[in-house]
Amino acid sequence: MAEAGLTTANTEIREAINDLSKMPHADITGAIQHSLACLECVAREAAGGTKQTLGELIKSRRDLVPEPLNSAVEKIWGFSSNQDRHLLESINAAVASDKTSPPTKAGTCRKARPLLLKKPNY
Repeated sequence: MAEAGLTTANTEIREAINDLSKMPHADITGAIQHSLACLECVAREAAGGTKQTLGELIKSRRDLVPEPLNSAVEKIWGFSSNQDRHLLESINAAVASDKTSPPTKAGTCRKARPLLLKKPNY
């Protein structure tokens, strides 16, 4: 991402990886938030520099993330956005025990990179 000039996205994915690497306990919530911030930066760039949120982009630009991954990303984004606004101890504990979410989102971000190499069709 740094090579593509996406410095903010690059910083966010590095922060997500750092959060996962914290010992003795990974910061899963931080990793989720940073990986989604990365994905939002990449999606905005792929959509031509729009100011739309990731949730808005997933709904309006179905070409950005292929099926069925777009549905999963939309749901993860919705959950994460809601969690950020309404922090509850029980929900944070459930997210902290979810070991599959951050790598999935980080992988999604890496898979979105080829979209940046294509010229937008608008």
